[in-house]
Amino acid sequence: MNVHHFALTFSPAEAAQARERRSAPERVGAWGAFESLCAQTMPDPLQQAVVDALSWRLTGDGAAAERAAAVLAGDAIQSDEPTTPLIDACRRAIGFAQALECVRDHGAMPDAARAAIIDRWHGRVSALNSRLAQSAIHEQAWIAAVNLAAGVVLERESMFDAGADSYRRIVDSVQPHGYIAAIVEPRDADALTRTLAAVHGLVLAAEIAAQADIDLWAYERRGVSVMTAALYPLYYYFYPEKWPWFEGLELGPVQVEFRQYAAFLELVNHKNGGSVRAVKLILDDVRPVFDALGGGPVTLTHAVVPVARRGLFRR
Repeated sequence: MNVHHFALTFSPAEAAQARERRSAPERVGAWGAFESLCAQTMPDPLQQAVVDALSWRLTGDGAAAERAAAVLAGDAIQSDEPTTPLIDACRRAIGFAQALECVRDHGAMPDAARAAIIDRWHGRVSALNSRLAQSAIHEQAWIAAVNLAAGVVLERESMFDAGADSYRRIVDSVQPHGYIAAIVEPRDADALTRTLAAVHGLVLAAEIAAQADIDLWAYERRGVSVMTAALYPLYYYFYPEKWPWFEGLELGPVQVEFRQYAAFLELVNHKNGGSVRAVKLILDDVRPVFDALGGGPVTLTHAVVPVARRGLFRR
C-alpha cells in the first residue's frame, strides 16, 4: 500500500488530464455540469463538502477548500443512524473520505482538526463493520470499499487488507457467466438492482485500491475477475425483458437503475481503454456521470479520450 493523500478515486495525473483535455467532447459536458454544481448550494452538507473539496482539487478553488474543511470539522454531518440502509451509510462514509483526502493537506485543516476528524470518521467505519455479520453480499462489496478507504485515510494496512480480502472473497463467488448466485437466486424483482449495487461497490473498491498502488482489478480466479461481473449486466440495459432471474422488467425503470450506478461504467471504461462497445453505448446515454458519494466526478477524471492517430505514411 502506497498512500498518496490526493483523492480517494483519482490521481494528480488524472486531475491534470481532466484540466488539460477539458475541451475534449467526452469532457465538455462534464465540466459544464460540474461548474454548474459548484455554483449551487446543495441541501445535504456532506455532498456540499464533497463538491467543494473536489472543486479545490480540480480547479484550485481555495475558498471551496475552506468551506469543505469547515463542514468536515463541524457538527453538520452527523453519524448515520443504525436504521440507515447499509449501502447508503457506506456511500456516505466513502463520500466523507473523498472530501477528507482532497482537503487534508490544505492550510484550512491544521493537524489537530484533521486528527479529530479522522478519529470521528474511524468510529463511523467501526460502526459499519459491526453490521457486517448481518449484511448481504451486495452490501459486503460496499463494506469492502469502506475498509479500503479506511486503510488509506487512517494509513492502516490491516484495514486495507481486510477490505482487499473481502473483495477477493466476493470476486471468488462470481460465476463464469458473471453473476453472483447469492444475489440473483432469490429471483425477485430486485435481483438486477442488487447486481448493479454489488458491481458498483466492487469496481469502486478496485479503483480505491489502485490509487494506493494495489491492483485489485487484476485479481482473478480461474479467469473470473471483477470485470466479468461488471460486464454481465450490460446486455440487460438494452434488453431487460431477457433478464433470466425475473420476468417483467421494463426498459425505462431498468435504465433509471443503471443511471443510479453509472459511476462503475466510467471506471470500467477507463480500465478497458474504451474497448468495450456496450459500455461506450451506455455511457453515451448517461454521461456526464457525477456521483458525489460513489466515485466523484468520474467522467471528468476517468473519461477515455481517443488519441488522434497519424497515418502510416507521413512526410
